[in-house]
Amino acid sequence: MKKFSAIYKYFSFILVSALTANAQTLSPGDIAIIGFNFDNPDQIAFVALTEIPSGTEIKFTDNGWKSDDTFRASEGTFTYTAASTISAGTVVDPGISGPALSSGGDQVLAYQGDNSSPTFIYAINSDGSSGTWQSNATSAATSALPTGLTNGTDAIAFVERDNGYYSGTTSGTKAELLTAISDPANWTTNNGRIDSSNWPAAFTVSGGGDPGTTTPGLLLSQSDGSTNVTEGGATDSFDVALSTLPSDDVTITLTPGADVDLGSGAGVAIDLIFTTADGTSAQTVTVTAFDDSDVEGTEVSTISISAASTDADYNSLSDQVDVNVTDNDFESSGDLIISQYYEKGNDKYVEVTNIGDSSIDLTNYTIVTWNNSLAEDYKTATALPDDLVNFTVDLTSFGSIDPDQTMVFTNTSADTPVSAGNADLSLDYPSPFHFNGNDSIVIYNSATPNPANIVDAIGFTNSGNEGADKSFVRAGAFKGYDLTLGSSASSSQFDGVWIEITNATADAASYRDDEYIGTTALAIAPTAIRFVTTNVVAAEDDGGVTADLTIEILGPDGVNSVSVDVVLNSGSSTADAADIDSYSTQTVTFPSTAISGAQQTLTITITDDSDVEGNEEAIFDLSNIVSSNTNVSIGAASAATLTIQDNDIEIPAIIISEVADPNDNSNARFVELYNATDSTIDLAADNWNLARFIQTG
Repeated sequence: MKKFSAIYKYFSFILVSALTANAQTLSPGDIAIIGFNFDNPDQIAFVALTEIPSGTEIKFTDNGWKSDDTFRASEGTFTYTAASTISAGTVVDPGISGPALSSGGDQVLAYQGDNSSPTFIYAINSDGSSGTWQSNATSAATSALPTGLTNGTDAIAFVERDNGYYSGTTSGTKAELLTAISDPANWTTNNGRIDSSNWPAAFTVSGGGDPGTTTPGLLLSQSDGSTNVTEGGATDSFDVALSTLPSDDVTITLTPGADVDLGSGAGVAIDLIFTTADGTSAQTVTVTAFDDSDVEGTEVSTISISAASTDADYNSLSDQVDVNVTDNDFESSGDLIISQYYEKGNDKYVEVTNIGDSSIDLTNYTIVTWNNSLAEDYKTATALPDDLVNFTVDLTSFGSIDPDQTMVFTNTSADTPVSAGNADLSLDYPSPFHFNGNDSIVIYNSATPNPANIVDAIGFTNSGNEGADKSFVRAGAFKGYDLTLGSSASSSQFDGVWIEITNATADAASYRDDEYIGTTALAIAPTAIRFVTTNVVAAEDDGGVTADLTIEILGPDGVNSVSVDVVLNSGSSTADAADIDSYSTQTVTFPSTAISGAQQTLTITITDDSDVEGNEEAIFDLSNIVSSNTNVSIGAASAATLTIQDNDIEIPAIIISEVADPNDNSNARFVELYNATDSTIDLAADNWNLARFIQTG
């Protein structure tokens, strides 16, 4: 973690070692740091002052060392593994990642073995203007001098600088080089980043820099430097060996945590026997995650390792392997969920489904779109910002949503794959359904936003724009959002909750497909009857005009016929039955052999009367389904509006037939009136007037 301070600037860099490594236990001063860049990108380099065998591990962490001889927690850790034997004098850039070194002060600790008993190798520190070690690690940027190290011998402290490299002699004995490297006077430092090409490329270590003998120890080799397993999925393994042949058999006991199985059951220890003949031959341990039903998230489970033998060099040695365990269990969702999301141009859809067994009263339920820079504010907000007043909708008018019922919400410009008229709700701009890929959509069970009142959500981040030009389908009845900043529907934690698909896939889907806007695999979609087009226009005409209403069936059961009435809604219509040839309720029947998408057409005859009525609307409703199919319902497009354009015009008795202004001559202007009737009009008796209205101002 990067941490900065406006008052104190310092850094400390600590390298430690404990009994763990793949091929050798290192001692203080076996390596020395010879370069560091704490300004991004982070970089360090060390010189091997003794030969380091292939497989040797050095762990780096930016946890400080406390006065009670323990690590300060919460920082990162990186493990470097020697890919081959490193000769004394070789300069190594370990390519650290994990620890995030800060130019405002930080430390990295490299160690072998158990965290509770590290053996430090080398340490580097910069502490403000004092140039000394702190007495305790009281923050992420402080550290006491590591136990077992001596400042000026195998540790160094600077007056604060962000970057530096050793620029002294590169030849000498191990002791001479350690003394020289540990003297700040032999360093070039700067608060600006220094290119590592300036750092020493190699050293010459004389006087027996190589150890000559190998220290007895445990050798642990993790694939790719770590052990990672998944519940119900991927396993991993690591190798265990001894660095030397023992004088007597050695029993290595590996005790896993409750979330890990080494072959004998979760949490059950296993023993490995290393003999005087094969002690240096590696034995492989396979690690499997215990597949429980608990919702735990990603965990770290520790395998404790201990040695027992009459060989004193190996008796009581200990180490550990930390296993990263990925959970495959998810927190259950509520009954009302967002079952699909779709974003493309003007086509924006939110599909909501009741996957429970009971109807849900939607009184005071609201949908809010948290947009742009406010995309993640729903994770903490307890009030609706003024900027979002127009991006919320109250669902109370829907009454309730039945079990297995799906509703589709969109905007009035939506067309493909679902027209606005075929949605349960379509709204003009601005609305919650004018979202983009960097907006989050949240359902609340109250009029006031609050994380505690969230029913469901699909979240994205402003910077990530993860929801742009794609669709997300709900894969299971699991919680689909997280209140952690930075999380979104595309985060790996939701791999088993949301499935990302292309919009083309959703466009091509058919009714009852999981990808279809309007149906989900998490609910039983009914046979649906609906109007194909919800708005039809026709004009009165002397020759007679008809208009067609098209009704469609989706997902028939293939066994039962379905009939539905098409009723003129006289209460909502401005036209009456006389305007449409004395229309009376008609029944449309789909036979049992009808396939999904089959259509029936009802022809409406327009009456060409002589009444001056203006345009009128005849609204038709689908009603009264009759079928032995017990799972059939009327779809969202349950009403169709027929707009009748009148062809009758009222002609006034007297009309202005001409107005003239010849050559802008006020004395020549005239208005011509025309009697459009068949009889004389007495202008005086009927009190006719001709008035002129002029513009003022």
